[in-house]
Amino acid sequence: MFDKLKHFFLFGNTYYGVEHTVVENEETILAVSLKKKKNNLDIVLKENVKAFEDITNYIPKKSGIALVINNDKVLSKKIPLSNDEDLKLIQKAYPNINSNEFYFDILPQQDSCFIAICRKEYVDNIIEDYRNKNLYVVNVSFGNHALLNIKDFVDSDEVYTSNALIRKDQNGITDISWQTNVIAQNYDINGLSVSSMFLLSFAATLNLVVQKKGNKHSNFESKYKLLIDEYQQQRFFSQFLKIGLLFILTILFINIFIFNHYFNRVSELKQTSQVNESTKQQLIILKEDVDKKEKFINDILKSESSKSSFYANIIMVSLPESIRINEFNFQPLTKRIKPDKPIDYELNTILLNGVSSITADISIWISELEQIEWVEKVVITEYSESNKSLTEFSLIITIK
Repeated sequence: MFDKLKHFFLFGNTYYGVEHTVVENEETILAVSLKKKKNNLDIVLKENVKAFEDITNYIPKKSGIALVINNDKVLSKKIPLSNDEDLKLIQKAYPNINSNEFYFDILPQQDSCFIAICRKEYVDNIIEDYRNKNLYVVNVSFGNHALLNIKDFVDSDEVYTSNALIRKDQNGITDISWQTNVIAQNYDINGLSVSSMFLLSFAATLNLVVQKKGNKHSNFESKYKLLIDEYQQQRFFSQFLKIGLLFILTILFINIFIFNHYFNRVSELKQTSQVNESTKQQLIILKEDVDKKEKFINDILKSESSKSSFYANIIMVSLPESIRINEFNFQPLTKRIKPDKPIDYELNTILLNGVSSITADISIWISELEQIEWVEKVVITEYSESNKSLTEFSLIITIK
């Protein structure tokens, strides 16, 4: 399970392979892409790329690719099968070469060995060229040896590639012969139609999908591990950076959402607090005003209550029997009481309204009132006879 996750992390569901070969005496690159959908594979790219500079038009940057080198820089030979060590087999096939300067790939079959070699400098330069294009070579096969990955899926005993005819039987590959004029063929590979031109790049790409281990009879194995490690580090950094940025953006988004929520909530609370504070201040001011007025009125009422009783008692004692008082108003208001307006009243004043059955008693009574020590003056404001038996009058008594 872990290996599958690791593999998906490296390649996703799309795999790429390229073959460097010679077609009609012209150096060319044959690119193939396979896409994995559940347990099925689809060929999504088959492209003949004339110029290396155009390779990124077909393969996305930062992708891992399987490389097939199958041009005139690769030397291939068939020798009889033996139990000799790999280096001895190389010396048998190529007695005069310095094996330290070459990558080799040995393909042991039933009765023979197929050997392909290529200079390390040339291979490393190609790998570096791809690296400069921000593409990562993760595996390299030489000559037509990649066909071994799919030989069991091809029914025909003669298989054409981009530059060779390969003969095989039930025991394996029996012969590889170079062809200048390749016959174009289509092969059914487990339900996929693959042209002979793209057969090797398809086989190399399929090797990435099935995660087939490298050839133990090759000195490229140590280089392969370095390439995989470099690609893993790049993918890890790239994916970690994406995931990290996504995680940070998610956290920032959540923080912004939470911040906005609480910011709006705090703003609402601040507005409510401000309204409450303003209302509170208004209530305080109103209460202070009401308290002042209440105190003022209470003081007036207390004062009036004591004084008005005193004055009323004396006035009523002096009142003749023929006179009846209808209104006794101590310190009467001069205006109606209005909000936010001071209370105006006539200080040291008594307003009397009444009627008399004997008109002469009014004058006598007024004279008696004027004799009281605390009375400054008495003014008649109204005087009228309502009928033949009663006389209405109004008096204003000013207190000293």
